[in-house]
Amino acid sequence: MPDLRYERVRKVFRARNAEVVALNDVSFVIFEGELFCLLGPSGCGKTTLLRCTAGLERLDGGRIYYGEMDFTAIPPFRRNIGMVFQNYALYPHMSVYENVAYPLRIRKLPRKEIDRRVREIMELVGLPGVLRRNPSELSGGQQQRVALARALVYQPKLLLLDEPLANLDAKLKVYMRTEIRRIQKQARVTTLYVTHDQQEAMAIADRLGVMESGVVRQIGTPDEIYDDPSNEFVAGFIGEMNFFPAKIVSLNGNELVVEVGSARKCKSIRARAEPRGERVTVALRPEHLRISPPTSGEGAFRGRIQVIQFLGKFVRYQVAISGSEALVEVDMPDAVPGLHEGAEAVLDFDSQDMLVFSEGERIA
Repeated sequence: MPDLRYERVRKVFRARNAEVVALNDVSFVIFEGELFCLLGPSGCGKTTLLRCTAGLERLDGGRIYYGEMDFTAIPPFRRNIGMVFQNYALYPHMSVYENVAYPLRIRKLPRKEIDRRVREIMELVGLPGVLRRNPSELSGGQQQRVALARALVYQPKLLLLDEPLANLDAKLKVYMRTEIRRIQKQARVTTLYVTHDQQEAMAIADRLGVMESGVVRQIGTPDEIYDDPSNEFVAGFIGEMNFFPAKIVSLNGNELVVEVGSARKCKSIRARAEPRGERVTVALRPEHLRISPPTSGEGAFRGRIQVIQFLGKFVRYQVAISGSEALVEVDMPDAVPGLHEGAEAVLDFDSQDMLVFSEGERIA
């Protein structure tokens, strides 16, 4: 199967005298057989892009290609796309068998071929025994898999999933995201998966694109996005992140020295780009900070512990420090002796773990 390619896609919604740019020159490629997640906050344009791919919204600029085929000029019913909606959209008056068979019936396939395909796809989604039941008799996870079977039964070129796990409870979400990835890989269908749930996207995607205000801010594998965010928005949106104001002390060649923390501690790191001014932002994941009693020495920060949470594999400390409105989060593998809620503590970190941003863009 060919790749799916977006070239400077633009979509503007107009209401009264106002214009909202939902997609602003979006360009990227989804590779053959890939499970690609679009991730971002509500209103960022991810569902609009999915609807444009399906032909449910008309573009105001740009092109969408499937291989050499210009999807922009093809009506929705000729694009051969499977789609799974947030609410499943199963027909309540039909049995599971009839729901899954419906796309084949409207394509006027022979009865024996319909029966073969329905039974094969229900085996793939792991529900061969529910064919005669009604959707109302199934659990949320089962309904989701039936919707997925219906979208795949006619062997579409592309599969589009719009917040497919939004209505499931937390435990079932974890199970279903594993099932969706298994089914997608076995079906070998190129898939665009839209979600606002970062954990869901990180767990399921081959690659993901992070969107903000109609723009794709970064594309990469889950580990690339988490470990190497290219800008401050992505760093703050993916996973937990602490941000601290800092000042540039020196920049010699590509050796950047910044002053950060209440102790005005200097840290050195290799620069990627020139800063725009002397004020920068330092970002640190909770697992990259260390917390200890104040008697252990001088750290980069001094503060008071507000909350201690035992979260299974680690202990999270939330600390109020001077100069920061938000609580700083520190994850430690075990509880630190001598520290309790209300106690003073010092925080420190290693230079290689910090990320440095200048006017929102990554410089180190």
